Amino acid sequence: MGLLFFTLLALRVGSTDGFRYLRPIQAGEVLSRPAVLLPGQVPMPGVGYDGQFYFYIAQDPFLRKPETAPSLDNSLRYRRILYPFLAWALSLGQRQLLPYVLIALNVMAATALVTVSALAAIRAGRSPWLALAVGLFPGLWIPIMLDLTEPLQLALLAAGMLAGSSGLLLLSCLSKETSAVALLTEGGRHLLARRWWPAGRQVLALAVLAGWSLFVWRAVRAHESTLGGHLLDPPGAPFLLLARDLGPQPARAMFLLVAVLVCLLALVRLAWARDGGAWAAAAYSLVGLAAGSDTWADPTAYFRVIAGAVVLAFPSWCLARDRAGTILLALGVVAGLATAIVVLVF
Repeated sequence: MGLLFFTLLALRVGSTDGFRYLRPIQAGEVLSRPAVLLPGQVPMPGVGYDGQFYFYIAQDPFLRKPETAPSLDNSLRYRRILYPFLAWALSLGQRQLLPYVLIALNVMAATALVTVSALAAIRAGRSPWLALAVGLFPGLWIPIMLDLTEPLQLALLAAGMLAGSSGLLLLSCLSKETSAVALLTEGGRHLLARRWWPAGRQVLALAVLAGWSLFVWRAVRAHESTLGGHLLDPPGAPFLLLARDLGPQPARAMFLLVAVLVCLLALVRLAWARDGGAWAAAAYSLVGLAAGSDTWADPTAYFRVIAGAVVLAFPSWCLARDRAGTILLALGVVAGLATAIVVLVF
């Protein structure tokens, strides 16, 4: 069922440009160079969207061409190397295949996430069909339509938590660094329980990630180079924007409110559930709430930035069966259905 839904989304976005799959890339004329565009690929006015940067990296993952790094808005794009590197490898270095490989890779990753979530439900004695609640959350499937890193990141995050694997969690961080909160919370849990060897693996993974992040920050000459992105720019951005939109833009404010409530519920759940997934989901929510106004002002972005909280809360809820977790997942399903109607119909 998940594969069918994600494939339908991929076909929907492909139909908008004759199935050339250039639309998800959304290259912008501000940063793109002719050398990083395919023949006949016309950049849109403005800066474009995030998927273009992973497309550029996938053409030249070792940054051998002088025009690649300057086409990136921020060096943190290269920090998320796993998704474009896999696309490069699967396309056998044939850049004309990348538009198809990028979206196919995300369809497979999203399907894998639903499968892992179903396995987590089975392990907890619940129906595997409940995993569709994760698959419907818009923070998972919106990135499919925009060639973004979240489907791969979230699939590896869920698999790493289910298997207790610091290696899989590190790979998830190499798709998007916010998965580091799971390494932090899992490492903390192991340290408190005096499980030294598992704690050491988490610390080692964090050290590798820190070293990689510092290397990219110093070595990749992108348009901008930062370590933390635009966190806390300003503090409390989602609440400020929610207060601003409640009157003049009530429909937009409702979607924003759902995203904020998902984060708050992930935090509130700690009163009833304190397993690894619950702690990691709460930490992920704090990172999401710390995102800046450029994220929370973008309807395609704020569900993505909190998607890890939903993915992590799901197996925890399967074990705890708490009311806060039920409401959290129900809000995610409602948001997903409403967003899907907007995307697929309009």
